[in-house]
Amino acid sequence: PSVFSIPAAPLCEVNVKYLAQQRDAFTQGIPPPDFPGGEGESRHVGRATPEEVITLGGGRAMGLEPFSVKSNMTPGEKEMISRANAILNFKNCSQEHNI
Repeated sequence: PSVFSIPAAPLCEVNVKYLAQQRDAFTQGIPPPDFPGGEGESRHVGRATPEEVITLGGGRAMGLEPFSVKSNMTPGEKEMISRANAILNFKNCSQEHNI
């Protein structure tokens, strides 16, 4: 049986570090860090791939898209988004977007 994740967590450093690990596991088709090891679906034909995550929200939830800074955010929110994008290895993503 397969297991899927329903990500619903506040944006904080601990969660973003886990998200980076989960993203890497997903792209390799192996279980995420909080599940037992093994090859998972790495050799499964037709398993989900990053290219199939087609929405911006889905991409962000899976660590595949950077988070956006909005002009009405507090300095703390902007800093956390900048740190999150850095942890996820998205460079130069601190500019403001209204998405």
